[in-house]
Amino acid sequence: MPRNTSSGASKTAARATRSRASAEVSLRGPTIVAGLDVTLLEGSVGYNLRRAQGRQMQRFRAVFEDLDVRPVQLAVLTILLLNPEVRQSELGKALDMKRANVVTVLDELERRKFLARRPAAADRRSHVVHLTPAGKKLAEQLVELHTKFEQDIEKTMGRRGREQLLDLLRTVRRLDPQPDIE
Repeated sequence: MPRNTSSGASKTAARATRSRASAEVSLRGPTIVAGLDVTLLEGSVGYNLRRAQGRQMQRFRAVFEDLDVRPVQLAVLTILLLNPEVRQSELGKALDMKRANVVTVLDELERRKFLARRPAAADRRSHVVHLTPAGKKLAEQLVELHTKFEQDIEKTMGRRGREQLLDLLRTVRRLDPQPDIE
């Protein structure tokens, strides 16, 4: 019975391609997870950012789930705690959010009585957002919890490691959204 040499040849070629690519990405050798070579993924910034973000979300839920707060709500409440009156448009710019998404988050927090909106005195077409007493109390509680949450990360990474990670993440955020990959 003749062997299917094309299948064997393509497997060999695939291994050679993976091997060359792996060598370019990782000097540590192949990374095997569940019996699969994931070396190319492990050397990918995007893949690792996504995996790290997924883990951070799991950790966030573990800490903040009982308060029924999502990260974007934490961000809004924190900004309002530090800036007592903010225009909705300023909030959107600070958080890099589209207007419609800002409105949705504010509607949720307003429905829960954590913030209130009123027309801006200088321009009645725009709205100013501020915390209610219940919102201020929750925001203060969230900041305290979030500080502990960040300290827990620092226990693993160390202060310097955490600061380096933040610097690198800020650099990624400044990247041109259109990669120059001609």
